[in-house]
Amino acid sequence: MKTLKRIGIIAILLFVTVIIFTSFFGVYKKEDFRVVNLIKDYKLGMQFTDAHVLKMTVSEEEKEVIYDTEGNIVEDDGKTEYTEENGYKTETVKINKDEDLTLENYKLAKKIIKNRLKGMKVGEYKVNLNEENGEITVEIQESDDAEEIIHHLEGQGEFVIIDKDTEQVLIDNKYVKSAKTLYGPSDETGTSTTIYLQIDFNEEGAKKLEEISKIYIAEEHVHEEGEEHSDDEEIKAKYVSVVLDGTTLSSTYFGETMSTGILYIPITQASDNDTLMQYSQELNHITTIINNGKLPVVYEYSEDTIQSSITKNMLAIGILIPVVIMLIACVVLVVKFKANGFIATFLQIGYIALLLLALRYTNVVITIEGIIGIIISVILNYILVYVMLNSLKKNEIIEWNLIAKFGLKTLLIYIVAVILAFNRLTRISSFGMVLVWGSFCLYIYNLAITRNVLKMMNK
Repeated sequence: MKTLKRIGIIAILLFVTVIIFTSFFGVYKKEDFRVVNLIKDYKLGMQFTDAHVLKMTVSEEEKEVIYDTEGNIVEDDGKTEYTEENGYKTETVKINKDEDLTLENYKLAKKIIKNRLKGMKVGEYKVNLNEENGEITVEIQESDDAEEIIHHLEGQGEFVIIDKDTEQVLIDNKYVKSAKTLYGPSDETGTSTTIYLQIDFNEEGAKKLEEISKIYIAEEHVHEEGEEHSDDEEIKAKYVSVVLDGTTLSSTYFGETMSTGILYIPITQASDNDTLMQYSQELNHITTIINNGKLPVVYEYSEDTIQSSITKNMLAIGILIPVVIMLIACVVLVVKFKANGFIATFLQIGYIALLLLALRYTNVVITIEGIIGIIISVILNYILVYVMLNSLKKNEIIEWNLIAKFGLKTLLIYIVAVILAFNRLTRISSFGMVLVWGSFCLYIYNLAITRNVLKMMNK
């Protein structure tokens, strides 16, 4: 029996050793002439990474506007001479009207930017508004898709459906209810997928869509008797273009009258998952822009990158201090509880390794507050281990209810952790999520490993 118990203890300790080495040192594999770590990286907060900064300044630019004799705005076709002799009048006006430069519009612009960031699932960001001049500063974490996110933030959000030839605006933002991304097979074989932009119009927009769908249709060409024609002859049709911030998303005509108030626009096709994911993300960003409407003020944009305020030395010192304290606490365990204390110290390290792995694979954002959550979790685990060792010293059996009693005494901490985990602020939610996973790992790990090892050693 003693041999079996020793084998059991050794097996569990080897398992813990694997967890420790995997978490602290990683698992490496050679790929394309380089060695890569197969263990997922930590998801760090903005405090530990560089930030991409977008500065939005209210535009003071002016433009020339041409009016006809009836006071209607005329677009310059590049051919007509828009002189007073020809009945036209040209005025220089500000892009931003004075009546639009209000605090209400500045706050609305800030709200639209924040909603865009949320819709594009940007994890951590800062949006600040100067209420006096309307200047907005946006900070997002430096990442692979930071440039794309900034690009979409710089858009005015002007969505229109226009006549492709004359560029007359047929439908604009005020008629749009919502937009979303849809997927469908491109052919009967299902080897590729078509990505659609679905536009849902409001009641007034549905009527306008129905009207233009009766006009912008394919025209059948009636051949006269004896006229030669081929099957490849182009279809004559009146086209509309779907445009977002000057970029044409699609040009098409209507095959039938659109009476449902919903328009499906095929954007692109993809035949593999990577391409599909890439196009899907891009189109989801576009739907986010459309859904949050047009900015009420025109801005000029400038970009910059700022470095993290926390240097590597500061981070190293911040980690080193609690590590040293933890080592001192573990020495206390060894001195007081001898062999049991030594094994318990090893198992304590195993708990820390397990928690760090859990935080990596549950995509918890690690902030300074999150690190504090890790420290609290480690302290709680240390206290529980100490209680179990003390129970063994008194020749008491470590039963599951000992751990349950500890859980009841610390219940308030877990309730607070769950509440904070669902907070919108990344720093607060990081603290809460770390405590939630720290608590989960604490009870699973100690019930399955620490308790059993100490019981077997005691026997």
